[in-house]
Amino acid sequence: MNESRNNTFKAIIVGDVHSMGHNPKNRKDFYPDALSEKLTEIIFLSEEISADAIFFTGDFFHSPDVAFTTVARYGRILMRASCPRYSILGNHDIHGGNIDTYLRCGIGLLEWFNILKIIQNDEPLFFEKGNNKIQITGQSYHYDIDQRDPILDYCRKKENGATHLFHFAHGYLHDKRLPFRHTLVNDIKDHTEADITFTGHLHFPYFVQTEDGKIFTNPGAIGRITASKTEMRTPYVYILTVEEDGEISLRTHALKTAKDPEEVLDRSKLDEEDIEFYKMNAFLNSIQDVISVQVLDLEEIVNRIAEEQQIDDEVRKDTLNEIAIAKEEIGFFDEEGGEI
Repeated sequence: MNESRNNTFKAIIVGDVHSMGHNPKNRKDFYPDALSEKLTEIIFLSEEISADAIFFTGDFFHSPDVAFTTVARYGRILMRASCPRYSILGNHDIHGGNIDTYLRCGIGLLEWFNILKIIQNDEPLFFEKGNNKIQITGQSYHYDIDQRDPILDYCRKKENGATHLFHFAHGYLHDKRLPFRHTLVNDIKDHTEADITFTGHLHFPYFVQTEDGKIFTNPGAIGRITASKTEMRTPYVYILTVEEDGEISLRTHALKTAKDPEEVLDRSKLDEEDIEFYKMNAFLNSIQDVISVQVLDLEEIVNRIAEEQQIDDEVRKDTLNEIAIAKEEIGFFDEEGGEI
């Protein structure tokens, strides 16, 4: 429980970070330094607004196997915050989509030293501020997200007299159809009591508000690693406020330390990748025409083959993990779900 200094709840919501100790191939500057500056700005912002907490949407690290020096670099920055730091787990934070492995990964080391607390799927957090009781819930990434019943991952109910509920999930939730396995906001919006559902996984931001006032949004990744069209933007974080009278506000804070994308991102190396992707996409479309199926994505192909040939589940998960990482590395879709 967080002791309030006043009756207003404030929190900073940070999208996928993708911390690493080396430079992605499409960066012109030194990525670890640029990311450190952004995280430092976020910590200063939390002090400036007297935040009650900082929340991350997952993928704090770009790989589960992180050098101690990399963990130390970013962990020392987080430790400067006076407020607690929380996160759910992204697919890059864990091995093989298995949540149980996180304590053996870089993200687990941060939790061991009480630098970053992982929001457990079945253990909501509560913050009491005046007459308001804020409930925080989380759903970390796992292999069946966006495949099993989406209500299990994206919908939560208020508990223990909570007046407000904010849910975090690391999955492909969006209001538009995407060219791979995903969940549509329309399919889950009537089944959750969350006032706002924050998601990670997708690197580009979106914002949807339903007629009854529920918000579904992704602030977008603050770490720009692919130079895809979706990353040619200035990253921002959210400042979430619950006023004493219960009113909720959500405003963006553009990161001042983030340089213009043209200055730090090199798209020239994407040209050949674009050509290869279009060739692959045309090939897949031709297959789809021939076999007359409505949906054809790599994950579905892998799952069907694994089921029909009784492939070991660990092999299936490892294969899906490689596909997910490759998709994020390529960054081949834009805000509308189209190609780069």
